[in-house]
Amino acid sequence: MLSPAVASTIMHEHPSFDVIKSIPQLLTERKTSAAAWAIFQAAATDIHTQESKTLVARIETTTDPLLLWQIHEELDRREVPPAFRWPVNQESTQIEYVTWLADIYWFTRRNPGHKPAYKNWQRWFAGVYETWHMSTVKAYLFAFKQGLGAAYFSKGLLLSDRDRQDLMTIKTAGQIARLHPLKRHAEYLKAILDHARAKPDRSGSKTPEEVAKRRYAMWKLYLLADGSETAAARQYGNLYGEQVARQNLGKQVALAREAWRAFGPAVKNQPLYCLTG
Repeated sequence: MLSPAVASTIMHEHPSFDVIKSIPQLLTERKTSAAAWAIFQAAATDIHTQESKTLVARIETTTDPLLLWQIHEELDRREVPPAFRWPVNQESTQIEYVTWLADIYWFTRRNPGHKPAYKNWQRWFAGVYETWHMSTVKAYLFAFKQGLGAAYFSKGLLLSDRDRQDLMTIKTAGQIARLHPLKRHAEYLKAILDHARAKPDRSGSKTPEEVAKRRYAMWKLYLLADGSETAAARQYGNLYGEQVARQNLGKQVALAREAWRAFGPAVKNQPLYCLTG
C-alpha cells in the first residue's frame, strides 16, 4: 500500500480516489450496460480453462478490476497463494484494492476459526457474501486514507510471519527485502541462460534455452516462497504441471546461484540473488 505522504497527495489531488468500489458494486455497475457486460463475459469465459501459469501472467496486465478478481478467485480455487501471483498489478487504486482483497480472501477462507485482534473483522471469517465485501472495502478505504500499510492489517488480523509468506501485499519488511532480486529478473535470466550454454545438459535432451527457462522458474518460485524449497516445489508442480522433489529444486537453485556468480553483472558488492536460509 501507499505511504502516508503519497496517499495524502493522491487524496488531495484526486478526490475521486475516495471511491473504491466493492466487487458487488462493480458487478452491479457492469450489468447496467448490456455491451459492457457482454465484453466482460467474453473476457472471463476462458478463465476456468486456461493454465495456471497463464492466469498468473494475466495478473500483471489485466486492467479491468472485475476481471482481475475473477482471475484471483480461480487461482485461489487452484491453491495458488497470492504470493506466487507475481508481479503485482498496481494499475490503479481500485486494482490495488482487488490485489489486497485477494490476500484477505486467501487467508480468511483457509482459517475460519481464526480470531483477529479487531473484533469487527471477525465477520471476514464467517464466509464471503455481500456484507463481507462491504466490510473489507470499508477497512481498506480507512487504511488508504490514513496511509496505513501492511503492518496495520497484520496487527489487526494477528498474522504470523508464516501467514504472511503466502500473501502478496501484507508481507514483513524482511520478506519484501528478500524479493528485491526479482526487480532485476531479466539480468538473472540472462545469467542463467549464459550458464546453461556454457554447461549444456549432458543428456542432450534439452536445449540451453529450455534448461534456463526451467531453472529460472524454480529460482523465481524459490524467492516467492521466501526460501522454502518445499513450497516452491509444490507450486512449480501446480503452475507448470511437472512434479519435482524438493531436493531437485534445491539443486536447480544452487545452479542458478552459480550462474549469477559466473555470468551476472560485475557490480561491486553485488548481493547474492538467493536466500541463505
